[in-house]
Amino acid sequence: MLKRYGIENYFSRSACEAVLQRDLSRYFPIPERVKIEDHFSDPQGQGLASFYKRGLNERIVEHLCFADIAGTDLAQIIEDVKARAISFEG
Repeated sequence: MLKRYGIENYFSRSACEAVLQRDLSRYFPIPERVKIEDHFSDPQGQGLASFYKRGLNERIVEHLCFADIAGTDLAQIIEDVKARAISFEG
């Protein structure tokens, strides 16, 4: 189980900005326990309108590199999976 709310909470600012085409400096760092759709939202009328849709995940991931998640629990999970895969090959 991941420590953060969801996989989106590991996204880097640069990857999100590349896809969303907007300055996200006021939105980073992303809080670890907040749904990204709630965090990436602008005031509109009586409430908040999210400018993020989960369907963007794949496009954002294309802009990530391992260094973006280094030191996180997600990076450790990936390293563990990699080590197990290598041990099965041998």
